[in-house]
Amino acid sequence: MNTTPLTLADTQHLRPDGRWQGFARVEGMDCAACALDLEQAARHVQGLDQFEVNPASGWASWVATGAQAITAMAQQARRLGYGLTVQACESTDRVAGQRHSQQARSRLLRFLVALLAMMQIMMYSAPEYLYSVADIGTQEASLLRWAQWVIALPLVLYCVRPYVSRAWRAARDGRLVMDQLVAVSVWLAFALSSLRLTDLSQPVWFDSVAMLLTLLLGVQWWMGLYTAKALTFLAAQQSDFPVQVAVWRNEEWAPQAVSRLASGDRIRLSQGQVCPVDAQLPAGAHGWLDESMRTGEADPVYRQPRDWVLAGSRVLSHTLELEVRGLDGQSSLGQLGHLLRKAVAGRPGHRSVMDRALPWFVGVVALCALGSGLWWAQVQGDSAQAWSAVVAVLMVTCPCALALAQPLVRLFAMRNLAASGVLIRNPEALDRLHAVRVLALDKTGTLTSGTAQLRGVEVQSASPHWPRHDLLALAVSLAGHSMHPLSRALMRELVLQARDKPLSPVVLDSVQEQKGLGLSAHLSHHAQAWSARLGSARHVGALADCPGANGASQVWLSVAPAGQAGAPWVLVRFDLHMPDSPDLAGALAALKSNYAVHVVSGDRCEAVETWSPELRFTSRQAELDPQAKTEWIAREQAKGLSVLMMGDGMNDAAPFAQADVSVAAAGASNLSASQADLLMLRPGLTPLQHVLGIGRWAHRLGAQNLVWSVVYNLVALPLAMSNHLTPWMAALGMGLSSAVVVANSLRLGRLE
Repeated sequence: MNTTPLTLADTQHLRPDGRWQGFARVEGMDCAACALDLEQAARHVQGLDQFEVNPASGWASWVATGAQAITAMAQQARRLGYGLTVQACESTDRVAGQRHSQQARSRLLRFLVALLAMMQIMMYSAPEYLYSVADIGTQEASLLRWAQWVIALPLVLYCVRPYVSRAWRAARDGRLVMDQLVAVSVWLAFALSSLRLTDLSQPVWFDSVAMLLTLLLGVQWWMGLYTAKALTFLAAQQSDFPVQVAVWRNEEWAPQAVSRLASGDRIRLSQGQVCPVDAQLPAGAHGWLDESMRTGEADPVYRQPRDWVLAGSRVLSHTLELEVRGLDGQSSLGQLGHLLRKAVAGRPGHRSVMDRALPWFVGVVALCALGSGLWWAQVQGDSAQAWSAVVAVLMVTCPCALALAQPLVRLFAMRNLAASGVLIRNPEALDRLHAVRVLALDKTGTLTSGTAQLRGVEVQSASPHWPRHDLLALAVSLAGHSMHPLSRALMRELVLQARDKPLSPVVLDSVQEQKGLGLSAHLSHHAQAWSARLGSARHVGALADCPGANGASQVWLSVAPAGQAGAPWVLVRFDLHMPDSPDLAGALAALKSNYAVHVVSGDRCEAVETWSPELRFTSRQAELDPQAKTEWIAREQAKGLSVLMMGDGMNDAAPFAQADVSVAAAGASNLSASQADLLMLRPGLTPLQHVLGIGRWAHRLGAQNLVWSVVYNLVALPLAMSNHLTPWMAALGMGLSSAVVVANSLRLGRLE
C-alpha cells in the first residue's frame, strides 16, 4: 500500500460537539515567549476557537469549528517564523527526527559561540574592572575595548537574530512579547557601548551582552536537552502508532487517516504494526499479538475470531484484518498516542493567567526602564547612570522563568508517570492531585486481578431446547461482546474448561450492552427466535441473588422465546472468584495513612462485605449503580473533600465526571473511558500510590518555581531601577533565575 502524505487538517478528529480537534509539533520555538507569540496570533484566525501551546513540550493542540482553520493557522505560524508539522506525530518519522536534530544542533552552536565570545570579552574587559585607565594606559585601554567590539559584533549578529526576528514580527502586529525585551536590551547595550569606544570615561557593556546571551542560550539548550529526553521517552510509549492505515473501501484497500476511522470499519495491519484503536477480530481471523504496551505483560497472546484487540497491541504473526470497535464517541481517536499527545500539548491551568499577564509585564518593564532613565537623566542629571539603569532593567527581568514554572514540572511529571505505567489523559488532573483526600475504589477489575476462577455453574431452570453445552456456547458468545472484567474472565474460563468439546460460536443479532447491568441479544436456535441476557440478576430477571462462596462474583444468563414477557425459560448462574491484586494489602496500608479509602462497588452487599475481610477499608459501599456512585461522590465533595475515583471505566462515566480526579484501572476497558483523567497500564494499587506522590511533589515544585520567579522579579526590578545592579549583574541574575526553575523541575524527573 502506498501511503499518501497527510496534512494537519487530515489528522484532526471530529468531536461529538461538531468541532475539530488535533495536535501538532511546533518547530522554531526557543522559549516560553514563543508559545504566547503563537497563541496571540491564533486569536486572529477565523474558525479557530482554541489554540494552546505547551512551551515545555513544544506541542500544540487546537479546537476549531471548521476543518480548514488549522491550515490558515499553519500559514500564520510560517509567517511568524514557526512551523506546525504533522510528521512528528509518528515517532518513527525520519524527516521529523532530522529536523529536530538540526534545531538542537543550531541551538547548541549558538550557545557555544556565545560562550566562547563571552570568555574572550570578559578576559579583555577584566582590566577595566581591576585597574584605572591611568594604570592600564590610554592606548592599551582603547585597544582592549576595540577587541571586545570586534568579538561582540558577530556574536550579536548571529546569536540574537532569532530574538530580533520574532520581536520585529510581534511589534509589526502590535503585540508585546518577551523577545522584545531581549532584543532591545542587547542592541541598546551594544549600540551605546559602540558609541563609547573612544570615551574611556564612560563604561561599555560588551561583557554584559555576551553574558546575557550565553546564559539565556545555555539555559534554553539545557532545558531543551532534558525536555527532548522526556519527550523521547513519552514517544517510545506510543512507538509505531500509525497516522494512517489500510481501510476496506469500495472493494479495495485504500489508505485513510486514523482520525477518520468509524466504528465498523475494516482495517488491515501488517506484521510489526501497532493497532491504533480498539478493534475486534472478524470471523476467520486469528493471530499472535504483543499487548505489553497496554497490559504490561511481555508474553505474546493468541487471539481468535470475535476476540478484542486493544489499542497499542502489536501484530506479531502475519497481516491481520480487524473491525474497528473502540472509538471515543464514534469519531475521535481511541488510542494511547492520542492520550499522550493531548497530555504533552495541554497547558497548565495557570497558563491562561500567565498569558494575559506577560504582555502587561513586558509593558510594565518597558515603562520602568523609561521611567528610571528619565529619573536619572532629568532629576539626578546623570546621563551615564540613566543609560545604565535602562539597560539593567531590560536585562534583569525574566518572564521566561515565570512562564516555564509550571509547564516544566508538568512535563517531567508526565515522564515520571509514564515510566511507572500511567498515562495522563487530562493534564489538568495533575494540578488537582495534591488536594485529593478521599479515594473511591471500584472492586471488580480494580481491587481484584483479571485472572478469575470459575467456581461453579448452576442451571437453575432448564429447557429441552437448551442443553448445557449450548448454554455455555451462548454465554461465551455474549461475553465476547463486552470488555467488562467479569465478561472476559467468564469467556476465558468457559473456553478453557471446554477443550475436549470446543464451544461453537453462536450467531447473535442486535447485541446491546447496558452499562453496569449486562448484555442482551436476539438469536435463532432450532428454528425459533430467542432473546438472551447476560449480566446481573436484576438484568436477566432472576428473582434474587444466591449466596456466593467468600464473596464470589455472580454472572447470570437467561434465555426466553422472543417477544414473550415474564420469567425466563432458562436461567444459569456462574460463580466467579476474582483474586485480590498481589500488592493490595501493602498498598492499602500505605494509602490509609494519608487518605480515606472507600470501596464503591456495584456488586451484591454480601459479595462486598465477605470479600477479603482482613482488608480494613474506611467503608464498603455495595449495590451502587452509576447514579448512586455519582451521588455518593457528590456527598463527600459537599463535605469539602476532594475525591479520586478509580474504576474499570465500563459503567463509571458519570462517577468519573463527578470526581475531582478519575483513574481508569489497568486493562479495565477499551480506552473508551472517555471521562477518565489518568489511565493505568499496570494492575494494582502501587501505581496509584506513585500517582498521588507525584501529584504532591509536582504541586510543591510548581509552587516553589512560581514563588521564586515572582520574588526574583519583585526584588530585581527595583534594584536595577535604583542602579544597585549593573548591567552585567542584571544579565547574570536573569540567566540564573531561569536556571533555578529548570533545575528545580528536574528534581521531579529523578523522583522514584
